[in-house]
Amino acid sequence: MRWLKKYVDRNRIIPSDFQPGDKVWVASKNIKTTLPNKKLSERCLGPFEVLKKIGSHAYHLKLAPQSNYVHPVFHVSSLEPVKQSTIPKKHQLPQPPVLVEEQEESEMGQVLDTRMQRGKLWYLVEWKGFCKYPERTT
Repeated sequence: MRWLKKYVDRNRIIPSDFQPGDKVWVASKNIKTTLPNKKLSERCLGPFEVLKKIGSHAYHLKLAPQSNYVHPVFHVSSLEPVKQSTIPKKHQLPQPPVLVEEQEESEMGQVLDTRMQRGKLWYLVEWKGFCKYPERTT
């Protein structure tokens, strides 16, 4: 049996060890969202703060108040550490809109929500560069 353990341990990944106060991303693989399909939803949610370690492979997180339907304890395989930027005071400036055939065109940021209206699927979209202007969300 020892020879088998040697080969299994060769490909084993050691789980990350998070401390209370660390920030982590949560994989949205098993979390239901209001979006119609998984392709449009985010791959990771957060960042969330680690409150405490439960057992050897689970962590209790401080979730947002509006996410009261999600249990706050997650397995370590669903968590990724937040990587801090190596560039101090790094802020991405909004990109200017692209002109296509003399018409202004903006780049889509993310899909915020969906709804069905008269048999058609409508998307609530946040446009890149217009996050400070809620009227530019359509």
